[in-house]
Amino acid sequence: MYQTSVNFNKTIKNKSRKYFWTGEIVLKTGKIINFDDKHILKDSGYISNSCSGSNEIELGSVYAAEIGITLKLDELKEITLEGSIIKLYFNLVLGNNKTEKIPLGIFETTEANRTKKFVEIKGYDFMVKFNKTLSFKETSGTIYELLEFCCKKCSVELGISKEEIEKLPNGVERVGIYAEHDIETYRDLIHYISAATASFATIDRFGKLILKRFNTNSNYEIKEIDRYELSISDFTTRYTAVQSTNLKTKISEYYSKENDNALTMNIGVNPLMQLGLPEKRVRMCKAILEEVATFDYTPLDSVVVSNPAFEVGDKITFKVGVESYHTIVTSIEYKIHGKYRIKSVGKNALLSKGKSKQDKNIQGILQTIESDRVKVNAYINGTEIKIGQNSQTIIDIEFASSKETDAFFIATVLFDVKSLKKHIEETVTLKDEKEEKKLTLIREVEEDQKLNIIYSLNELTIKNHIPKFIAKVGSQMVTLFYPLINLKEKVINRFTVDFELEKGSLVIPIEGISAAIIGSALGGDVPWDGKIKVNENLGKLTLSHRKQVDLSEGSIEVETYDVPKYEFSDVIIKNDLNRKFVFGNIEENVEVEEKNER
Repeated sequence: MYQTSVNFNKTIKNKSRKYFWTGEIVLKTGKIINFDDKHILKDSGYISNSCSGSNEIELGSVYAAEIGITLKLDELKEITLEGSIIKLYFNLVLGNNKTEKIPLGIFETTEANRTKKFVEIKGYDFMVKFNKTLSFKETSGTIYELLEFCCKKCSVELGISKEEIEKLPNGVERVGIYAEHDIETYRDLIHYISAATASFATIDRFGKLILKRFNTNSNYEIKEIDRYELSISDFTTRYTAVQSTNLKTKISEYYSKENDNALTMNIGVNPLMQLGLPEKRVRMCKAILEEVATFDYTPLDSVVVSNPAFEVGDKITFKVGVESYHTIVTSIEYKIHGKYRIKSVGKNALLSKGKSKQDKNIQGILQTIESDRVKVNAYINGTEIKIGQNSQTIIDIEFASSKETDAFFIATVLFDVKSLKKHIEETVTLKDEKEEKKLTLIREVEEDQKLNIIYSLNELTIKNHIPKFIAKVGSQMVTLFYPLINLKEKVINRFTVDFELEKGSLVIPIEGISAAIIGSALGGDVPWDGKIKVNENLGKLTLSHRKQVDLSEGSIEVETYDVPKYEFSDVIIKNDLNRKFVFGNIEENVEVEEKNER
């Protein structure tokens, strides 16, 4: 729930309340047009949002909230609303005649229809900004780094901190995507990120992207006097297992609690859970299971007294007589100046007993390498790369082919060369009628930096082709190309590019590298070969404490001592062993006596 004051929570439950709606439209020009209740056509305004489908609670949802409103504003008749932003606020008058205002969201106008007196506006929150096509095929990073990268690419602010993300299930894992996947947009990538962290993605009231868990603790109670309608299920929704399809093995994996007597949640194929050791995938699936196993709620549909502090994912308690029913809000619909609908969807856990585990789960869609199609294994850098005088790998691509084939590597690299100055001394002779003078002039000039580009295929440096580049100070770009001939069938290939500076330094910005390996019968879904590759540059160690030792002369005498020989003797006596061995009906007495001396 949105955090409100104690007075707000008390006043909102009163039988008689005084409230009003306000809002503003921000045009592309920056002009702000304000509106309030008198401009809103009665029963025309609504806001709807969801975090699950229509039948079952889901992980990884990326639904966009929708607003619809009809306004009577003379200012809107002559201007265009394309690309404008709508902000809506709920204002509650408290008992002390003060007003508390809470935001309902920020929306981007997608449609505006004008009539003689009114303007009908429809818009969606900033989740639709993530419908941009991905500009890469492979990348890796932490959950926070990938989310931050998506937000920067789509001009949406990230509203959750790194510490909050790390508290989510699998929030500290490092994940990556490979060439063979079905991720087409940044919104798809956010879907898989939130599914891997057992959460859902949504845009908060301030237009920021957040990941949110389904609350497992009830934080609000709705009594009979606080609602108008209620349709409640006679069962509870619980989960005791999850099923996920492993794209590498093409096997649907099943993870369950010890007491597996409820529903199974299918999380399908998640490309972010494919890379790494099998133990990592098992660990991530079990972390999702632990989160899903906390879901225990009653599905329902209710129309309640309007409280705009509610949000999707909240767990709310409904009082029905003396009974209490806990539910998780999966969809909401605000009616401006009207009633407020809460809906919670879920399946009956009893139905799982009549089906096999395979029947009640949807198998993930498996992708294969099509040998006759040209494949593009793309690569971009998700973080900034700083290069000094040491050789450093900037591109690292692994790929395989389903048959013998040829391919080629192509890339463009944008980088910024830092200034490197050197001093040049020149001697100038000045002569006149009487004397001759020599002057030493010192000039400071920018020094060009020499950049070596080193290709490696399968850990072997390609020594006969090392391009050299004169890097001048400022922004530069270099285009790379190398043919890959006679690639073997079903062999994992690794192609790397290293930058080596003889002097100075340069910086490659985020997405400064755009590289690809192109060829037929290629695929990025290759089994891990057990190798862990680590690159690390160690700088010089500076010793801050030094001790001076003066040189001196001296003499050393060496004397040896004769050490007498020592002899040892002992007697080892073992105790008698008298034990009865029984095997079936056969008995045998064994006696051992031994005495040794040395």
